[in-house]
Amino acid sequence: MPRKRNEVIKESLQVIEALERRTSGSVHQENKLKMLRLIKEDPSRTLSEVGALLGCSERTVHRWLKEYQQMGLGGMLEECPPDECKLRINQQELEELRCKLKSENVGTLNEVQRWLKDRFGVEYSLKAVSNLLQHRLKARRVWMIP
Repeated sequence: MPRKRNEVIKESLQVIEALERRTSGSVHQENKLKMLRLIKEDPSRTLSEVGALLGCSERTVHRWLKEYQQMGLGGMLEECPPDECKLRINQQELEELRCKLKSENVGTLNEVQRWLKDRFGVEYSLKAVSNLLQHRLKARRVWMIP
């Protein structure tokens, strides 16, 4: 038997639906608003049911609901600018990576990924390595570091 949730969605259904219409295009924000709407429409729905309706996991729905409880609607919908997102490596380690890429012949994302794991013990996906290089180091390619 599912547990009863104590969460209360403060915004009215009309406010949530209006925000849903305004945020079209941002799938991540739309899904968070749909989650709130689904819970507001039927408070007896379980998080796994909401997740199934949205096409995501129960854990994701739980995390979004926790964000809503802690930061409110505005905080939950706020997207993290690239400069403020948390890095698993600090600035000094980032500079070390920059020097490594400039001085040595590192040709693939796999090599960078392996080096980060061996050197700092941090596991990044290939997409995360690519984003790290593009957004943090402003590299267009692994071998083109400004």
